[in-house]
Amino acid sequence: MLKAKPFTLMLIASLIVLAITAYGQTPGCCGKGMDMEGKDAIHKPCNMPGGPGGKDHKPMIPDLTDEQKEKIETLKVEHMGKMLPLKNEMGEKQARLQTLTTAEKVNMSEVNKLIDNIGALCTKIMKLQAQHRQDVRELLTDKQRLIFDAQEPGMGGCMGGKGNMHHPGPK
Repeated sequence: MLKAKPFTLMLIASLIVLAITAYGQTPGCCGKGMDMEGKDAIHKPCNMPGGPGGKDHKPMIPDLTDEQKEKIETLKVEHMGKMLPLKNEMGEKQARLQTLTTAEKVNMSEVNKLIDNIGALCTKIMKLQAQHRQDVRELLTDKQRLIFDAQEPGMGGCMGGKGNMHHPGPK
């Protein structure tokens, strides 16, 4: 029974690492999430009919005015500037966790401390993404907001979520 405990802890740590590394692996088609460079995946080609790049493609939020598009783009750039250092830090922590959990002799107190740090960083990322989403919502009409709200926001880039549903608009 005593031998199962370190194995169980390693298994749990490995699952956490897998979940965290999935945070950048968002679907890259038809407006779902962001890619690793912080670009909206909506701008990637899509093989589905009517997807981005297709002649039938329609924006995820209908009837955006030029002013709305401009303001949303400004919010997006500002948000990306805040997110990049956090995503970089998350990548560093993930790499460190991988190193710690695959060492010949694993220091579980150091692993647990790092997992706590990753959790705090994940919380910070999710809060920033939730605020960004609200900032975009404030720019929308009631009809646009209903459509925007119906889109799945995901977990905003932590723990394997689908990423924050970003706004459409020209790149």
